[in-house]
Amino acid sequence: MISILIPTWQNLNYLKTCIESIKRNTVVNYEIAVYASGASGGVVKYLDSCPNTVYITSKKNDGVSVPMNRLRDKAKYGWLVCANDDFVFLPDWDTELFNGIKKYNLKGDFWLCGTMIEPSVKQNFGMIQANFGRTANKFEYGKLLKVYKDYKMTDFKNSSSFPLMIHKNTWDKFGGWDEEVFARASDIFFAARAYTAGVKTFYQTNKSRVYHFMCKTTSRVLGKNDALWLFKKKYGMYPKDWRRKYMAKEAING
Repeated sequence: MISILIPTWQNLNYLKTCIESIKRNTVVNYEIAVYASGASGGVVKYLDSCPNTVYITSKKNDGVSVPMNRLRDKAKYGWLVCANDDFVFLPDWDTELFNGIKKYNLKGDFWLCGTMIEPSVKQNFGMIQANFGRTANKFEYGKLLKVYKDYKMTDFKNSSSFPLMIHKNTWDKFGGWDEEVFARASDIFFAARAYTAGVKTFYQTNKSRVYHFMCKTTSRVLGKNDALWLFKKKYGMYPKDWRRKYMAKEAING
């Protein structure tokens, strides 16, 4: 029913943690689709051992946007979930996304996001700050499981947070991820492309939750292009101004 798209770059420890959490905490039928940039023999061996998993390998680092689009083409299910390799998917993450669709009677073209729990949140409206480890080696999974539902958070309109679930039919209306963008700010380009193509329904449910170690891959590749300048060239303003004008988050009752 869902294909979970995960770009990764020489990040095996986090990728294992991510995939094991999907296997443990996913109820609906799923496949995992991984794009492994700079893949080593260890990554390939691990992915070969994972059920319900398909993958693409590349000798070089292809960032985020190209991998996401290639994984869309490889995915077998209509519902796509864009994810990071440093996520830990928590129980009910998948069923609560589908519950969110029913709750808000979402039809036609839309996407629905889950909510991230992060060890350090700086002005990230709509995320939960709670530190259960900044690395996979020091992750306190047992402690998190006992309390992750207890953190208060509302739902939102106009969110492009992750994980992000979107149908292929909607994705194809705006062509997916902008391949001129390597990694930095690729999510806001994705939102702007969708909005410009007429996709303007974006929700976030607080009950679908993941733990996010934060930028364990993208922090190593942020300098690959001048994303802020490129965004202004394409959309006439910087990302923060575009978001404020077109996609300012609006809290709604959760």
